[in-house]
Amino acid sequence: MTSHHSFSGHETFPLRLSWLKKAVDAISEESTIFSSDQAIAAFGVGKNMVRSMRHWSLATGIVNPHPNPHARNALRVSDLGTFLLGGRGVDPYCEDAATLWLLHWLLCREPGRATLWHFIFGHWREGGLDLRNLQPALKKWLTERDSPMPSSTTLHRDLQCLQKTYVAPRWSMARLDAVEGHPLASLGLLHENAGVIYLRVGQRRSLPPEVFAYAVLDYWDRYFADRESLSTQDVLARRSSPGQIFLLSEEQAYDLVNSIEAFETPPFRFDSTAGIHQLFRETGATPQAMLDRYYSRTHVATA
Repeated sequence: MTSHHSFSGHETFPLRLSWLKKAVDAISEESTIFSSDQAIAAFGVGKNMVRSMRHWSLATGIVNPHPNPHARNALRVSDLGTFLLGGRGVDPYCEDAATLWLLHWLLCREPGRATLWHFIFGHWREGGLDLRNLQPALKKWLTERDSPMPSSTTLHRDLQCLQKTYVAPRWSMARLDAVEGHPLASLGLLHENAGVIYLRVGQRRSLPPEVFAYAVLDYWDRYFADRESLSTQDVLARRSSPGQIFLLSEEQAYDLVNSIEAFETPPFRFDSTAGIHQLFRETGATPQAMLDRYYSRTHVATA
């Protein structure tokens, strides 16, 4: 069976944080707005940008396809979209660095809608991000998953879009458009050297422990839902794991685990019995509880 992977869809426009809030507000009013003739007027952008807004809203999981199969072209705001960006959302304009880290995880955790994002952050560790380096490894990875390789043109556009998302040109760093045009550059995950883009693995991170805990529990639910414990190798070093997608060093990852264990109600505990390093999940621990904990501490109560 062919796996579902997707390249392009963004129409060459990088994610814009303001689009997510606009999408949530519009879909809350009209579930089929993106397929409506009124979309261009409603959003005040061209047809290609409307498609890009829809793509990024789905890729981040802020909105989802409507579960009713008869509701053709309809979308609905996800619980997470409502929590973050709804009328009483905790960070409707994505001003908190934690929200940016969360969006990075949401974009990269699965390969379905932003395949190159998932592959580069979750699997790639082979040097500079250029087509000559990237194509053979990506082709092998896709072949193993019975999925076709995109054309060089499509892949080039995807790579350019990804780089614009995470790397701001030096001339723009002091300008207001740097955040809007390069929304995840402040995370420091990619850097440019002599015109080539590289992953920045193990750099000091601003990643809050609650967001890391959210990612660990989300990953646990998606891939190991039947297990009460996970090896730290699975969580930190396995391809597409939180440790890999956040580009953490082993030391950084264990520092985060230690911080999480110090929570009043930690979602998991670390055990190293007989030299076997494992995380044991506490009963009832949920990803959402980690976001509740973070935003209740850092944001004015929305209730």
